Amino acid sequence: MAQVRINKYISDTGFCSRREADKLVDDARVEVNGAVALPGTKVLPGDTVRIDGEILRPNPESFVERPKLPTVSYTHLRAHETGR
Repeated sequence: MAQVRINKYISDTGFCSRREADKLVDDARVEVNGAVALPGTKVLPGDTVRIDGEILRPNPESFVERPKLPTVSYTHLRAHETGR
């Protein structure tokens, strides 16, 4: 995992949404490595993130890989409808 913004990190743990995470940061309830996090703070692998004193742990199950859907162009469909 590369550097990610604090709100995305919190959201990826499943604790809350990104917008709610922004509110937690604004309320100074989030710490990264013992320092109060500011909006836009970057989190690195191995950093300790706490909300109200409780350590957040990344949730590997929160990452769901969705299959890509096939792309069909409009021109392809039009050619099929007219029999070309």
